[in-house]
Amino acid sequence: MSMKIDATDKRIIYVMYIYGKSIPYRKLHKVIKELKDKGVKFNIAYPDNSFISSELDKRIKNLIEKGYIKELYIAGSTYTRLYVTLFKLTEKSEKVIKKIDIDKRDIKKIEEFFKDKKK
Repeated sequence: MSMKIDATDKRIIYVMYIYGKSIPYRKLHKVIKELKDKGVKFNIAYPDNSFISSELDKRIKNLIEKGYIKELYIAGSTYTRLYVTLFKLTEKSEKVIKKIDIDKRDIKKIEEFFKDKKK
């Protein structure tokens, strides 16, 4: 298994980094979809009228196996959601962030997306 990650994986890591804390499963899918719709180059397909992508699931699983992301579980707030899956960056992913080599326009779009959300 190759330990290299591609540009889409690096963009996923960068999104999680800019988010700034552990990100819930559904939130990560939604954010990636919204950024993709704004023109950020994610090589991920979403079914029509859905914000959950099986391709993103595969990429996240791959990043977990390679040690870039850690999967966490916390207790849910309702009986219909017994637990919530969160994703957290590892120290290994911090090395990727330090020498990130993705399109500067995508970096700007990602940063602006989160700046607008924090207002």
